[in-house]
Amino acid sequence: MTSQTTQTARRRNHAAPDQSLFIVTRDFGKLGLESVTDPAATRETIINLIATHQIDRVAFVVECNPVEGWSRDITSDVLDAAEAAARELQAA
Repeated sequence: MTSQTTQTARRRNHAAPDQSLFIVTRDFGKLGLESVTDPAATRETIINLIATHQIDRVAFVVECNPVEGWSRDITSDVLDAAEAAARELQAA
């Protein structure tokens, strides 16, 4: 791996200061839970992925900001918005 590639990979793995991170936990029943995050994801990205069924089996969604030291459960807000977005996509 080149130095430039290494630096790019490092930048992708760290959130920008004061940037919210979104952790989506999926429930696979007896197989367990899976938590995924993408530092580049926004609330809108997560909503769109759920609305288009690219992310399914959502157990909960947490928004956090490690720099500011807070986190909150936004599951209801995200699932409601994803449901509305899915309805809009079907109507289009």
